[in-house]
Amino acid sequence: MLGFLCGVGMVASKQRDIAPGYFRLNPRSKVPLYLQLRAAIEQGVARGELSPGQRIPPEPDLCASLRVSTTTVKNALGPLVEAGVLYRRPRHGTFIGDAPMVHAVRLDVLVPAPEESFQKAMLADLSVALRVRNYAAEFRPVSSVAELGGTRDAVLCVGPWPPSMLPMLAEAEGAASGPILLLDIPPVRPGLDCVHVANASIAQAVTARLIERGATRVLYCSMGEREQLNDEGRLAGYQAALREAGITPDPAWVMRADEGPDRPSRIIRRLASTGADAVFFPIGGFYGSLLVGLVRQTAGVKEPLVGGIELDPAGVSGTVDYRVEPTDLAEAAARILCRRFEGDTGPAQVVAISGRLVERGGTANGHE
Repeated sequence: MLGFLCGVGMVASKQRDIAPGYFRLNPRSKVPLYLQLRAAIEQGVARGELSPGQRIPPEPDLCASLRVSTTTVKNALGPLVEAGVLYRRPRHGTFIGDAPMVHAVRLDVLVPAPEESFQKAMLADLSVALRVRNYAAEFRPVSSVAELGGTRDAVLCVGPWPPSMLPMLAEAEGAASGPILLLDIPPVRPGLDCVHVANASIAQAVTARLIERGATRVLYCSMGEREQLNDEGRLAGYQAALREAGITPDPAWVMRADEGPDRPSRIIRRLASTGADAVFFPIGGFYGSLLVGLVRQTAGVKEPLVGGIELDPAGVSGTVDYRVEPTDLAEAAARILCRRFEGDTGPAQVVAISGRLVERGGTANGHE
């Protein structure tokens, strides 16, 4: 998540050169330093604190004042030069350019649970998508409704959220002065803008492909409390795919989160007791891939077919996987937010993001 103090330390000098001490970075933030520096320049330009023609401090001076490497500075400045925010004059330095007007917007990001890599990627991509539309976004992470600021331009509620957090959405709706966007959360609050993953269709696509490959009993392993809002949709899609194939879902084929699905030995016992010939893990990333590998290794039997969502390729060859790109959610979110920033007060926008099926060792197939 973009939780950092990438702010400005002092008002820019009235001279043409910007003092090296103008910029402040937070080395404790999880956001890379080059992104912090890039955002500080963008926000300074958007707020009018940095003017066209002012010179950025020379790279050695920036490195020394910020205690960063030349690579960090180059990675921060390069994209800004390409975007026209900065321009370079050989033997003279790097200067603030005369780029189109950039509007500074401030957003509270309500994430009551610990942040995840997918969340971070979505927010990083959202920052880029807004910048392309001439909005320089400043994100402020908050963990409760009480922290929401009355002067923010919008509030992002970023998933996944467990059902126990739903009352917080209702509170946020009453407390926020600006628009609210649900990002990677199903449309659980009517009237709120929402960009979410099409969980039911994803599970249906993965399960249908497993059935096409010969599976007749698919063990569904729910992955945990934080996934429950998304998990409900995935479970519904899984059951629908079984019924469409003429297979009656058996309750024994569903392993709930409270049954310990994070323990490979329990999954192995359930596979054996149900006679399941395939398993669906509605979880992705390194953790999901590690779990799949442990199950296969511990089983000591013929590898079951495996379906999952955004599993890491390592150790899961032969699986049916479904990829959802965080940039797709970010692009849809940017379009909605820009409409709200520009005064559109029309009906809530709800966008369901699909993705693509991937079979390890095979090819990717689009799915709508």
